[in-house]
Amino acid sequence: MTNAEFIRLMFAKLPEGALPWVTAFSSPPAEVERGAWAGWPVRRLGGVPSVGNTYVAVSSFLASGGRYRRRKVNFSAMHMVMFDDIGTKVPERSIALPFTVMVETSPGNCQGWLKLDPPIADRDLAERLVERMVAAGLATDGRDPGMKGVTRYGRLPEGTNNKPRELGPWLHRVVEVREHLTYKADEIAEAYGLDLAPPPARTTRVPRDAPLPDVLGRLHGLGMYQTPLGDGWHAITCPWSHEHSGGVTTGSAYREPAPENNMVGAFKCFHGHCEGRGIGHLFRFLDHVTTMGAKA
Repeated sequence: MTNAEFIRLMFAKLPEGALPWVTAFSSPPAEVERGAWAGWPVRRLGGVPSVGNTYVAVSSFLASGGRYRRRKVNFSAMHMVMFDDIGTKVPERSIALPFTVMVETSPGNCQGWLKLDPPIADRDLAERLVERMVAAGLATDGRDPGMKGVTRYGRLPEGTNNKPRELGPWLHRVVEVREHLTYKADEIAEAYGLDLAPPPARTTRVPRDAPLPDVLGRLHGLGMYQTPLGDGWHAITCPWSHEHSGGVTTGSAYREPAPENNMVGAFKCFHGHCEGRGIGHLFRFLDHVTTMGAKA
């Protein structure tokens, strides 16, 4: 199977205006500059790389401001689920579903791909599926940039793995191909016992006569505000983004308060390092920053 054939198979149902995303570079992944991971959108199959460390993102992306980007805010749909490190970190006996495509990416180590049909257009659902696979030990949360969530990369069928730990460059080898095998998100979750229910939003009550804090104003002032998401939610830069894998600053949101039910709002961050952090943690962070600024 060529890389172009893989792209054609996995992205057969592209949403209107969306494009797949790939990258490639010759140096070992740990030695390249972060910009080498940036990649480019696949506008035509002739633009799919086949030489070097070749990667494809699990999702397709839309343009914003006339420019395509491999970012969560540009997410269109997740088209496949990737199991990595099969045979080394993920035991083969733990695999419950046959793969659409499986590629040996280093000696005794494979990446398996499940094609999604339909693709997952709900970004929150796609993120939860990947994160809970990682939590269940079915996919590792690698240190390479972009190895988490809807922007994650996996190796293409054609390419070379030249990580330093290998005994020389390793040519990728296609192990399995089942072109007509597809899955729904809930089928994958059921097979592996994954709970895809969203976590409950954490809220905090305040006295009815207490003024609501100007959280949005403070976030704007700190340069942490990103964009409105609708229904009172706003994308923000997580105060603890330095703890995220790769230091990414996306995947966090603040919800405005609802005075009619005496709530001060909610905070969500979908990164594993922020599990358990809620609106109270955000308030304490803002209060700390304010206090430190007053002392300066």
